[in-house]
Amino acid sequence: MSQSNPVSLRPDGNTWCKICGITQPEHARLCSQLGADAIGLVFVDTSPRAISMDAARRVARAANITRIGLFVDAEPALVTDAIRTCDLDVLQFQGDENPGYCEGFGRPYVKAVRVQADTDIQQLTQSFASAMALQLDAFVEGVAGGTGQQFEWDLWPSKVDLPLILAGGLRPDNVGAAIKRLKPAGVDVSGGVETEVRGEKDPERIRKFVQEVRNVS
Repeated sequence: MSQSNPVSLRPDGNTWCKICGITQPEHARLCSQLGADAIGLVFVDTSPRAISMDAARRVARAANITRIGLFVDAEPALVTDAIRTCDLDVLQFQGDENPGYCEGFGRPYVKAVRVQADTDIQQLTQSFASAMALQLDAFVEGVAGGTGQQFEWDLWPSKVDLPLILAGGLRPDNVGAAIKRLKPAGVDVSGGVETEVRGEKDPERIRKFVQEVRNVS
């Protein structure tokens, strides 16, 4: 049944918060200490936040929160190796993966959607009904995600059958307003908590982002 306020990703009903593209154990520890809900490890070679399996293992071990592995049309062997090596809790698929592929690894999963004017989000919630959530992100030709660009928020659906996670263009200075306006089940940030160097996380920006989420949740 459609609903205007999807089931929360958190037991307390507050906004779920993920910091993606973590590459350093100290940043994983910081996210845990601040009260973020999840960190993301990017297993995509072309990303500025790409991480090796050995480095990902060290980061995962430093996190006391949900560990999410991000993949784009990956060979199943890579996903399986990452699950085993990093003890991943959740998988996030950013490519053209079909529901059968996403369901095939025995882990909860998030399916990312790059939103355009003609994107049928309601249909996608039916196709990926087994997903933990859908993540709505900006569409940029040839880029699977992590662009730091914001999609047109007027396209945000009012009624859906799955929790929705907002991504794309979020920063400490706008995430509070985004949550108040759209009421997403969760938010996901990467570039918005980085230094001027893409892929390099800024601890103070992470701190401010999580605080803003918690202030309005």
